[in-house]
Amino acid sequence: MRIQVVWNDLVEVSMEETQQQHAYRSVENNAFIGNRLLWPERFGTGYTQIYHCDKHHSMLGITHGSLQKNVRVRAGSPFTTLGLCFILSGNYHVNYSSRGNWQDRRGECVVWYLPDELLNGTLGGKEPLNIVDFSISLPLLIQWFQEEPEQFPRSWHPFLEGRHPTFLERSIIPPSLWTPLNQLVRWRPRGELQTLYMESKIQECLALHLAFLLGKERRTPVRIELSSSDRKRVLEAALLVGAKLDDTPTLAELSCIVDLSESKLKRGFRQMFGMGVHGYVQMLRLEVARYLLDQQEMSIKQIAAQVGHTKQGHFSKLFRQYFGIKPKDYVKTLF
Repeated sequence: MRIQVVWNDLVEVSMEETQQQHAYRSVENNAFIGNRLLWPERFGTGYTQIYHCDKHHSMLGITHGSLQKNVRVRAGSPFTTLGLCFILSGNYHVNYSSRGNWQDRRGECVVWYLPDELLNGTLGGKEPLNIVDFSISLPLLIQWFQEEPEQFPRSWHPFLEGRHPTFLERSIIPPSLWTPLNQLVRWRPRGELQTLYMESKIQECLALHLAFLLGKERRTPVRIELSSSDRKRVLEAALLVGAKLDDTPTLAELSCIVDLSESKLKRGFRQMFGMGVHGYVQMLRLEVARYLLDQQEMSIKQIAAQVGHTKQGHFSKLFRQYFGIKPKDYVKTLF
Protein backbone atom coordinates (compact mmCIF):
# COMPACT_ATOMS: atom_id res chain seq x y z
CA MET A 1 0.00 0.00 0.00
CA ARG A 2 1.17 3.53 -0.82
CA ILE A 3 0.17 6.73 0.96
CA GLN A 4 1.45 10.17 -0.01
CA VAL A 5 0.62 13.87 -0.13
CA VAL A 6 0.04 14.68 -3.80
CA TRP A 7 -1.14 18.29 -3.65
CA ASN A 8 -1.59 20.95 -0.95
CA ASP A 9 -4.39 19.45 1.21
CA LEU A 10 -4.80 16.18 -0.77
CA VAL A 11 -3.59 12.74 0.38
CA GLU A 12 -3.74 9.74 -1.96
CA VAL A 13 -3.93 6.11 -0.85
CA SER A 14 -3.56 3.18 -3.23
CA MET A 15 -2.72 -0.51 -3.21
CA GLU A 16 0.58 0.11 -5.00
CA GLU A 17 3.86 -0.21 -3.13
CA THR A 18 7.14 1.61 -3.56
CA GLN A 19 10.39 0.32 -2.09
CA GLN A 20 11.32 3.81 -0.89
CA GLN A 21 8.29 3.95 1.38
CA HIS A 22 8.93 0.71 3.22
CA ALA A 23 9.94 1.92 6.67
CA TYR A 24 10.82 -1.60 7.78
CA ARG A 25 10.36 -5.26 6.92
CA SER A 26 10.49 -8.30 9.13
CA VAL A 27 13.63 -10.41 8.81
CA GLU A 28 11.64 -13.57 8.07
CA ASN A 29 10.21 -14.00 4.56
CA ASN A 30 9.69 -10.24 4.12
CA ALA A 31 6.25 -10.85 5.58
CA PHE A 32 5.66 -7.60 7.45
CA ILE A 33 5.78 -4.11 5.95
CA GLY A 34 5.32 -0.82 7.76
CA ASN A 35 4.86 2.60 6.12
CA ARG A 36 4.38 5.86 8.00
CA LEU A 37 3.34 9.23 6.66
CA LEU A 38 4.11 12.06 9.08
CA TRP A 39 1.67 14.86 8.38
CA PRO A 40 3.14 18.09 7.00
CA GLU A 41 3.07 20.96 9.53
CA ARG A 42 0.38 22.71 7.49
CA PHE A 43 -1.92 19.75 8.23
CA GLY A 44 -1.33 19.69 11.98
CA THR A 45 0.42 17.20 14.24
CA GLY A 46 0.17 13.47 13.70
CA TYR A 47 0.65 10.58 11.32
CA THR A 48 -0.95 7.79 9.33
CA GLN A 49 0.71 4.41 9.81
CA ILE A 50 0.16 1.41 7.54
CA TYR A 51 1.06 -2.17 8.52
CA HIS A 52 0.72 -4.79 5.82
CA CYS A 53 1.04 -8.56 6.16
CA ASP A 54 1.75 -10.34 2.88
CA LYS A 55 0.97 -13.79 4.27
CA HIS A 56 -2.78 -13.23 4.72
CA HIS A 57 -3.14 -10.11 2.57
CA SER A 58 -4.32 -8.17 5.63
CA MET A 59 -3.66 -4.54 6.46
CA LEU A 60 -3.89 -2.36 9.56
CA GLY A 61 -4.01 1.41 9.26
CA ILE A 62 -3.81 3.88 12.16
CA THR A 63 -4.48 7.60 11.81
CA HIS A 64 -3.63 9.55 14.97
CA GLY A 65 -3.22 13.26 15.60
CA SER A 66 -4.92 16.63 15.44
CA LEU A 67 -5.56 18.41 12.14
CA GLN A 68 -5.54 22.19 11.86
CA LYS A 69 -7.85 22.08 8.84
CA ASN A 70 -9.83 19.63 6.73
CA VAL A 71 -7.71 17.28 4.63
CA ARG A 72 -8.97 15.58 1.47
CA VAL A 73 -8.28 11.87 0.94
CA ARG A 74 -8.73 9.96 -2.30
CA ALA A 75 -8.08 6.42 -3.51
CA GLY A 76 -5.45 6.18 -6.24
CA SER A 77 -6.70 2.73 -7.19
CA PRO A 78 -9.69 0.48 -6.32
CA PHE A 79 -9.58 -1.55 -3.10
CA THR A 80 -10.29 -5.24 -3.58
CA THR A 81 -10.30 -6.22 0.11
CA LEU A 82 -13.05 -5.93 2.73
CA GLY A 83 -12.51 -2.73 4.71
CA LEU A 84 -13.52 -1.95 8.29
CA CYS A 85 -13.12 1.64 9.47
CA PHE A 86 -13.48 2.49 13.17
CA ILE A 87 -13.76 6.21 14.05
CA LEU A 88 -12.61 6.50 17.67
CA SER A 89 -12.58 10.30 17.51
CA GLY A 90 -12.93 12.90 14.79
CA ASN A 91 -15.05 12.58 11.67
CA TYR A 92 -14.62 11.41 8.09
CA HIS A 93 -16.89 12.60 5.27
CA VAL A 94 -16.83 9.99 2.47
CA ASN A 95 -18.32 10.11 -1.02
CA TYR A 96 -19.38 6.80 -2.55
CA SER A 97 -20.31 7.35 -6.20
CA SER A 98 -23.01 4.65 -6.04
CA ARG A 99 -24.21 5.33 -2.47
CA GLY A 100 -23.92 9.10 -2.05
CA ASN A 101 -22.25 11.02 0.78
CA TRP A 102 -21.74 9.51 4.21
CA GLN A 103 -20.67 11.40 7.32
CA ASP A 104 -18.81 8.94 9.56
CA ARG A 105 -18.53 10.28 13.10
CA ARG A 106 -16.85 9.33 16.35
CA GLY A 107 -18.08 6.03 17.74
CA GLU A 108 -19.08 4.61 14.36
CA CYS A 109 -17.82 1.68 12.30
CA VAL A 110 -18.22 1.31 8.53
CA VAL A 111 -17.69 -2.03 6.75
CA TRP A 112 -17.34 -1.85 2.98
CA TYR A 113 -16.43 -3.76 -0.16
CA LEU A 114 -16.73 -1.57 -3.26
CA PRO A 115 -14.12 -2.83 -5.74
CA ASP A 116 -15.34 -0.68 -8.65
CA GLU A 117 -15.23 2.64 -6.81
CA LEU A 118 -12.48 5.20 -6.31
CA LEU A 119 -13.40 6.54 -2.89
CA ASN A 120 -12.77 10.13 -1.91
CA GLY A 121 -13.49 12.01 1.27
CA THR A 122 -12.47 14.61 3.83
CA LEU A 123 -10.92 14.16 7.26
CA GLY A 124 -12.35 16.76 9.63
CA GLY A 125 -10.00 19.23 11.26
CA LYS A 126 -10.05 21.17 14.52
CA GLU A 127 -10.42 18.10 16.76
CA PRO A 128 -8.42 15.00 17.79
CA LEU A 129 -8.44 12.27 15.17
CA ASN A 130 -8.10 8.57 15.96
CA ILE A 131 -9.10 6.11 13.23
CA VAL A 132 -8.30 2.39 12.93
CA ASP A 133 -8.71 0.71 9.52
CA PHE A 134 -8.58 -3.00 8.69
CA SER A 135 -8.41 -4.60 5.27
CA ILE A 136 -9.08 -8.33 5.07
CA SER A 137 -8.67 -10.62 2.07
CA LEU A 138 -12.11 -11.47 0.67
CA PRO A 139 -11.20 -15.13 -0.16
CA LEU A 140 -9.98 -15.56 3.43
CA LEU A 141 -13.18 -14.05 4.84
CA ILE A 142 -15.33 -16.27 2.59
CA GLN A 143 -13.37 -19.29 3.79
CA TRP A 144 -14.14 -18.37 7.42
CA PHE A 145 -17.80 -17.86 6.49
CA GLN A 146 -18.06 -21.26 4.78
CA GLU A 147 -16.55 -22.94 7.84
CA GLU A 148 -18.80 -21.18 10.40
CA PRO A 149 -21.69 -19.32 8.71
CA GLU A 150 -23.55 -19.09 12.02
CA GLN A 151 -20.84 -16.72 13.30
CA PHE A 152 -21.78 -14.08 10.73
CA PRO A 153 -24.87 -11.82 10.91
CA ARG A 154 -27.67 -12.37 8.41
CA SER A 155 -26.98 -9.01 6.76
CA TRP A 156 -23.57 -10.33 5.62
CA HIS A 157 -24.80 -13.64 4.13
CA PRO A 158 -25.97 -12.43 0.67
CA PHE A 159 -22.60 -10.74 0.11
CA LEU A 160 -20.44 -13.62 1.37
CA GLU A 161 -22.54 -16.14 -0.60
CA GLY A 162 -21.83 -14.20 -3.79
CA ARG A 163 -25.42 -13.00 -4.32
CA HIS A 164 -24.50 -9.32 -3.84
CA PRO A 165 -21.28 -7.99 -5.47
CA THR A 166 -20.81 -5.06 -3.07
CA PHE A 167 -21.27 -4.37 0.63
CA LEU A 168 -21.66 -1.23 2.75
CA GLU A 169 -22.85 -1.23 6.37
CA ARG A 170 -22.63 1.23 9.24
CA SER A 171 -23.02 0.57 12.98
CA ILE A 172 -21.81 1.92 16.32
CA ILE A 173 -18.52 0.68 17.77
CA PRO A 174 -19.57 -1.81 20.48
CA PRO A 175 -18.24 -1.27 24.04
CA SER A 176 -16.20 -4.49 23.83
CA LEU A 177 -14.11 -3.04 20.98
CA TRP A 178 -12.90 0.21 22.52
CA THR A 179 -10.11 -1.37 24.58
CA PRO A 180 -8.47 -3.45 21.77
CA LEU A 181 -8.82 -0.55 19.30
CA ASN A 182 -7.16 1.87 21.70
CA GLN A 183 -4.43 -0.72 22.29
CA LEU A 184 -3.75 -0.68 18.54
CA VAL A 185 -3.58 3.12 18.47
CA ARG A 186 -0.86 2.99 21.15
CA TRP A 187 0.91 -0.05 19.66
CA ARG A 188 4.56 0.26 18.63
CA PRO A 189 5.75 -2.92 16.80
CA ARG A 190 8.91 -4.52 18.15
CA GLY A 191 10.52 -7.89 17.60
CA GLU A 192 9.64 -10.88 15.46
CA LEU A 193 6.16 -11.37 16.96
CA GLN A 194 4.81 -8.11 15.54
CA THR A 195 3.05 -9.84 12.61
CA LEU A 196 1.41 -12.38 14.91
CA TYR A 197 0.22 -9.57 17.21
CA MET A 198 -1.27 -7.59 14.35
CA GLU A 199 -3.08 -10.59 12.86
CA SER A 200 -4.45 -11.67 16.25
CA LYS A 201 -5.75 -8.15 16.93
CA ILE A 202 -7.45 -7.92 13.54
CA GLN A 203 -9.15 -11.29 14.12
CA GLU A 204 -10.08 -10.31 17.71
CA CYS A 205 -11.67 -7.04 16.59
CA LEU A 206 -13.51 -8.71 13.71
CA ALA A 207 -14.82 -11.43 16.05
CA LEU A 208 -16.01 -8.86 18.61
CA HIS A 209 -17.70 -6.78 15.91
CA LEU A 210 -19.48 -9.82 14.46
CA ALA A 211 -20.51 -10.98 17.95
CA PHE A 212 -22.02 -7.54 18.61
CA LEU A 213 -24.00 -7.62 15.34
CA LEU A 214 -25.18 -11.17 16.04
CA GLY A 215 -26.25 -10.17 19.54
CA LYS A 216 -28.31 -7.30 18.13
CA GLU A 217 -30.04 -9.68 15.73
CA ARG A 218 -30.89 -12.16 18.48
CA ARG A 219 -32.22 -9.43 20.78
CA THR A 220 -34.42 -7.89 18.08
CA PRO A 221 -38.05 -8.72 18.85
CA VAL A 222 -40.59 -9.73 16.21
CA ARG A 223 -41.08 -6.52 14.31
CA ILE A 224 -44.42 -4.79 14.21
CA GLU A 225 -43.75 -2.36 11.40
CA LEU A 226 -44.24 1.30 12.21
CA SER A 227 -46.13 3.47 9.78
CA SER A 228 -44.32 6.32 8.06
CA SER A 229 -46.05 8.87 10.29
CA ASP A 230 -45.15 6.91 13.45
CA ARG A 231 -41.50 6.75 12.37
CA LYS A 232 -41.51 10.51 11.91
CA ARG A 233 -42.91 10.94 15.42
CA VAL A 234 -40.27 8.64 16.90
CA LEU A 235 -37.56 10.61 15.08
CA GLU A 236 -39.11 13.85 16.35
CA ALA A 237 -38.91 12.46 19.90
CA ALA A 238 -35.26 11.47 19.42
CA LEU A 239 -34.38 14.95 18.15
CA LEU A 240 -36.22 16.50 21.09
CA VAL A 241 -34.27 14.33 23.53
CA GLY A 242 -31.00 15.32 21.89
CA ALA A 243 -31.87 19.02 22.12
CA LYS A 244 -32.85 18.81 25.80
CA LEU A 245 -30.22 16.58 27.40
CA ASP A 246 -29.93 19.01 30.32
CA ASP A 247 -33.64 18.65 31.08
CA THR A 248 -34.83 15.51 29.32
CA PRO A 249 -38.62 15.08 29.08
CA THR A 250 -40.10 12.01 30.73
CA LEU A 251 -41.48 9.19 28.60
CA ALA A 252 -45.00 10.40 29.35
CA GLU A 253 -44.12 13.96 28.34
CA LEU A 254 -42.46 12.78 25.12
CA SER A 255 -45.48 10.64 24.31
CA CYS A 256 -47.76 13.65 24.73
CA ILE A 257 -45.54 16.04 22.76
CA VAL A 258 -45.20 13.80 19.67
CA ASP A 259 -48.73 12.38 19.98
CA LEU A 260 -47.68 8.73 20.12
CA SER A 261 -48.54 6.16 22.80
CA GLU A 262 -45.82 5.26 25.28
CA SER A 263 -45.77 1.62 24.13
CA LYS A 264 -45.38 2.63 20.47
CA LEU A 265 -42.70 5.16 21.40
CA LYS A 266 -40.67 2.54 23.31
CA ARG A 267 -41.08 -0.02 20.52
CA GLY A 268 -40.18 2.62 17.92
CA PHE A 269 -36.95 3.54 19.72
CA ARG A 270 -35.93 -0.12 19.90
CA GLN A 271 -36.67 -0.71 16.23
CA MET A 272 -35.06 2.49 14.94
CA PHE A 273 -32.11 2.86 17.36
CA GLY A 274 -31.67 -0.60 18.87
CA MET A 275 -32.34 0.59 22.45
CA GLY A 276 -35.04 2.02 24.67
CA VAL A 277 -35.61 5.70 25.39
CA HIS A 278 -33.57 5.62 28.62
CA GLY A 279 -30.70 3.82 26.90
CA TYR A 280 -30.80 6.33 24.05
CA VAL A 281 -30.58 9.28 26.49
CA GLN A 282 -27.68 7.63 28.32
CA MET A 283 -25.87 6.96 25.03
CA LEU A 284 -26.21 10.62 23.97
CA ARG A 285 -24.93 11.85 27.32
CA LEU A 286 -21.92 9.54 27.16
CA GLU A 287 -21.20 10.70 23.61
CA VAL A 288 -21.33 14.32 24.84
CA ALA A 289 -18.96 13.35 27.65
CA ARG A 290 -16.51 11.83 25.18
CA TYR A 291 -16.69 14.95 23.03
CA LEU A 292 -15.89 17.11 26.07
CA LEU A 293 -12.98 14.81 26.93
CA ASP A 294 -11.71 15.28 23.35
CA GLN A 295 -11.66 19.07 23.90
CA GLN A 296 -9.42 18.67 26.99
CA GLU A 297 -10.84 21.83 28.55
CA MET A 298 -12.68 20.35 31.57
CA SER A 299 -11.81 17.87 34.31
CA ILE A 300 -13.46 14.46 34.39
CA LYS A 301 -15.41 15.51 37.49
CA GLN A 302 -16.72 18.62 35.72
CA ILE A 303 -17.69 16.60 32.65
CA ALA A 304 -19.51 14.01 34.78
CA ALA A 305 -21.55 16.80 36.37
CA GLN A 306 -22.17 18.39 32.97
CA VAL A 307 -23.87 15.22 31.70
CA GLY A 308 -25.95 14.69 34.83
CA HIS A 309 -23.80 12.51 37.11
CA THR A 310 -23.12 13.74 40.66
CA LYS A 311 -20.90 10.73 41.42
CA GLN A 312 -17.74 10.56 39.32
CA GLY A 313 -17.27 6.86 40.11
CA HIS A 314 -20.68 5.96 38.69
CA PHE A 315 -20.00 8.06 35.59
CA SER A 316 -16.63 6.31 35.07
CA LYS A 317 -18.31 2.92 35.39
CA LEU A 318 -20.96 3.77 32.77
CA PHE A 319 -18.32 5.28 30.46
CA ARG A 320 -16.23 2.11 30.68
CA GLN A 321 -19.25 -0.12 30.09
CA TYR A 322 -20.14 1.82 26.94
CA PHE A 323 -16.71 2.59 25.46
CA GLY A 324 -14.64 -0.21 27.00
CA ILE A 325 -12.17 2.22 28.57
CA LYS A 326 -12.11 4.43 31.68
CA PRO A 327 -12.34 8.22 31.14
CA LYS A 328 -8.87 8.80 32.59
CA ASP A 329 -7.37 6.18 30.26
CA TYR A 330 -9.31 7.59 27.29
CA VAL A 331 -7.75 11.00 27.91
CA LYS A 332 -4.29 9.43 27.69
CA THR A 333 -5.01 8.33 24.09
CA LEU A 334 -5.48 11.96 23.00
CA PHE A 335 -2.70 14.21 21.87
